[in-house]
Amino acid sequence: MDNHPKIMYGKDAVAAIKDRVKQFITDHQSDIPTLAIVYSSQYATNSIDQFTKGIIKDCNEVGINIRMVDISSHTVKKSISVIKDLNEDPNITGVIIQRPIPFTREDEERVVASIDPNKSIDMIHPLRVVMPCTPTGIMSLLLHYTEDDY
Repeated sequence: MDNHPKIMYGKDAVAAIKDRVKQFITDHQSDIPTLAIVYSSQYATNSIDQFTKGIIKDCNEVGINIRMVDISSHTVKKSISVIKDLNEDPNITGVIIQRPIPFTREDEERVVASIDPNKSIDMIHPLRVVMPCTPTGIMSLLLHYTEDDY
C-alpha cells in the first residue's frame, strides 16, 4: 500500500459510479427506474433550476426516467394526495422534493412526511435514518480510490 499523498478527483469517482449504474440499468431493462421530482415552478430560481437540471442530466446519462410534478398551484392536501399517488405508482422508483415549495414550514414537513420512506431519494423523510450526504460522498470517494489497494 502506497503511503504517499494522493490527489482524489471527484469527477473520476462520479464517472465510475455512473458507469456502474448505467450497466446495472442496462442489465435490468425490464425494471427501468423512474424518479419523480416534485417542485414548485412558482419558486424556481436559477440555482434551483441548475440543480434540477443537473439531476435530470445525470438521470438521462444513466438511463433513469424522470417525471416532473409541479405543485405550485396545489394546496397542502392536494400535494399530499399527489405524493401518495406517486408512492402507490409501481412505475415510480423514487421521489425527491425540490425546495422551496409554497407552504409554511409545518405544512412542508407534512408534505415531506407523506413520501414513502422507501421512495425518499434525498433521505429527508423523518423515518429515513441514513448517513448524511456529505460523509457518504466522502466515503464513496475514498472507496473509489482505495478499492484497488485491497
